[in-house]
Amino acid sequence: MYKKIISCALVLMLSGCFGSFEATRGVYRWNKSFSHNKVAQEALFLGLVIIPVYAVATLLDAIIINSVEFWTGDNPMAKAGDQKRVDGKDGSYAISTLKEDGSVDIQVVEANGNVHFMNLQMQGDKMVGRDMVGDVVATSNLETGAHQVAALGASIQ
Repeated sequence: MYKKIISCALVLMLSGCFGSFEATRGVYRWNKSFSHNKVAQEALFLGLVIIPVYAVATLLDAIIINSVEFWTGDNPMAKAGDQKRVDGKDGSYAISTLKEDGSVDIQVVEANGNVHFMNLQMQGDKMVGRDMVGDVVATSNLETGAHQVAALGASIQ
């Protein structure tokens, strides 16, 4: 019995199933958000290493979650409504939101308050970008590398 489990685990680990390690990153993000005090973050980190929360999360990623992500192309831990924020050094920031249909809304807020929006969605071998009203404003063919970007205020037909 154990031979079969170990054999399956080895096949999965040795089949190139390198993924995004979302479970491990989730533990890290929770650890980082626990406190703004670096000493408290370090103390919690050491506790999570000793308990072994990080080790279990990494093992789950390596054997199960990354394998599913590798073979299906979808991260099983990503869910609609998930948001990520990236802050710029100048006070600007971008927020991406995963939608139910698999597309991603991206909102960029400049330091001066100007807001820009685009929805990105895969359509076959193309990534299609749409503006707030749904007009196609950019396309990128992932196979050929060809790109099209509409002029400001225009759309791609």
